[in-house]
Amino acid sequence: MSLLDSFFGFPTITHVQREYNWEILLPSFGLVVDGYAISKYCQQVKFGPYDISDFVDLKKTALHEYFPGNMKIDDVSMSFVVPVPDIVSVYFYQWKRKIISSKGFYYPSSNYKKYVYIILYDRSGIPSNVMMLKGVFPVKFPSFPLLYSGEKELKYDIVFKADDIELNPISALGTFGKEVSDMLSGSVGKVFA
Repeated sequence: MSLLDSFFGFPTITHVQREYNWEILLPSFGLVVDGYAISKYCQQVKFGPYDISDFVDLKKTALHEYFPGNMKIDDVSMSFVVPVPDIVSVYFYQWKRKIISSKGFYYPSSNYKKYVYIILYDRSGIPSNVMMLKGVFPVKFPSFPLLYSGEKELKYDIVFKADDIELNPISALGTFGKEVSDMLSGSVGKVFA
C-alpha cells in the first residue's frame, strides 16, 4: 500500500465519470425548430476552458522566471447526426439569420450570443456536473458531404466560438434546474399558445 492510498484511496463509494454520459441543451430562439429538439441529435462535443496560450519570460541575471500571459479558449466543436426531415440545418440556418440579415447587415451580439449547457451524468443517471458555455455562436455551418459510394449516416460538424466556459459543480444544479424549467415552460407555452 502506498503512502497516498492510506490517506486518499481510489474512491470506492463514488463512480468514475464516463465519457458517454452527457447531454447538451442548445439555446431556444422561439422559432420553428427549437434548440431543445436539436440537442438530442448531438453525438459529440469538444470544448475546453481558457488555456494559457502565451507566457512572459522575465530575465533576472542569468536565470529566467516565467509568468502566464495571454489566455484563449479553443473553438467548440459539435457533431450532429442528420434526421429526416433535416431540422438540424434548419435550426442553424435560423441561428445564422440572427447573426446577419439577408441583406448582409450584422445584428447586435445580444441577438445571437447564447448560453449552451452541457450536463454530465454518473452511471446511475444522476447529474454530476454542469458546464455553461457563455456567449456561444456558430462560425461554421452545416456542409453537405454527399457521396454516391458512401453508406454512412450523414453528419454535420459545426464549429462555435465561446466567450467563457464556466464549470458548475453539483451545487449549481438547483439554479440550473430552475433556469431550464423556466426555459422549457416558456417554449411549451409558445407551442400551445
